[in-house]
Amino acid sequence: MNLLLVDDEAFALEALQNAVDWHALGIDQVFSCNNITSAKELCTHADIHLMICDIEMPNGTGIDLAHWIFENHPDILILFLTCHSDFSYAREAIQYHAFAYLLKPFDIEELSNTVRDAVQQINASLKQKNGLQASQKPAERLLAAEHFWQQLVRGIYQNSDTDYLSWNARQKGVFFDPSLRYVPILFYIVSIPSPDTDLGILSYCIKNAVNELFLDNKNFPPALELEPRFFLALLAEASFPNPEQLQDKCNELIAFFLRKFQITLQVLTGNAADHTTLPRQTSLLTSQASAALKNVETADEHEKSEQIVRKIMELVKKDKTITREELAGQVYLSPDYMAKIFKKETGKKISDYLSEVKLKEAKYRLSNTNQSISQIASALSYSNFSYFSRMFKTETGMSPGEYRKRYRKADSTAN
Repeated sequence: MNLLLVDDEAFALEALQNAVDWHALGIDQVFSCNNITSAKELCTHADIHLMICDIEMPNGTGIDLAHWIFENHPDILILFLTCHSDFSYAREAIQYHAFAYLLKPFDIEELSNTVRDAVQQINASLKQKNGLQASQKPAERLLAAEHFWQQLVRGIYQNSDTDYLSWNARQKGVFFDPSLRYVPILFYIVSIPSPDTDLGILSYCIKNAVNELFLDNKNFPPALELEPRFFLALLAEASFPNPEQLQDKCNELIAFFLRKFQITLQVLTGNAADHTTLPRQTSLLTSQASAALKNVETADEHEKSEQIVRKIMELVKKDKTITREELAGQVYLSPDYMAKIFKKETGKKISDYLSEVKLKEAKYRLSNTNQSISQIASALSYSNFSYFSRMFKTETGMSPGEYRKRYRKADSTAN
């Protein structure tokens, strides 16, 4: 497949040629020129399939070139790359069926994705021209339909008119009726049983289940995986079930995946939309689902933090002399990160908590045992008797001896 780059600025041409791995996108040969006359010659003699073109150039604009291509080489896909966001340019680009209209300075990822989509469309057109479309297997037809509708709901065709969309769908062998309106329904995975769950297999299962559940008419759009964990069904408004029936169908699907795979699904339903407003409806649903998942993840993180704190308290209860570093090792965290979680969940420093626990144990031993004060200090891992006494008096207002005299139980005979 051959690509033509047209720009009157030499540095822009060089940037385009070197910034993108064209071969990885399916481009075999890249031609370039800096004026419309040369571009026309190359389009005539070099079997060009895709052209990336600037708009404002000397001796004619990119729009003029697009007009000439539209009349003489209508199979060449045009992608405009320009500094100008003027809507009049965009409107004329649409008129000549431009595949995309991108602004400089270009984003390499966006440009690469757009070219990749254009290459796929050109390949589909070439396949149709060679008479291979009729012999497509069902799986190939499904992939073609998924690709077309993925492009549509992502807004790739926003700059294309209805005639072009209909032509493009026919080229791919995809059913498309611009008069139909669709209700978008988004299923999203809230939780999976294990990080090792094969999301590829799971995606295949979910799309098949959605198709079987909703798509009685196989002409209607297939289920789409918008991104990992997000799956879109498009129900024709005319065949849309009443809310109760829809909820029953959704609940059936959700229950099946929970029972069969221990997968938790949730569902969001958008408003009926035509092909021009489906991208916005889809974007709204994915934004809502993303926000919901973020809340779930925050809740999960809080639950994990609570579990860590409970574990810390259990460990300290068993061994009141355990150190901060030893605790961190037991909960598989760094000491600083463990301390951060503990402070967030309890509101106190872990060092203060450990001191409180040891002080409480010291009070208990002073009032309930006959252990000497030095024995108690040593058992609780205080470095020396003097330090223990100073700490104890600072916290209680009494020395260990004074505390024992005041609170010692009459029958304290334990050692």
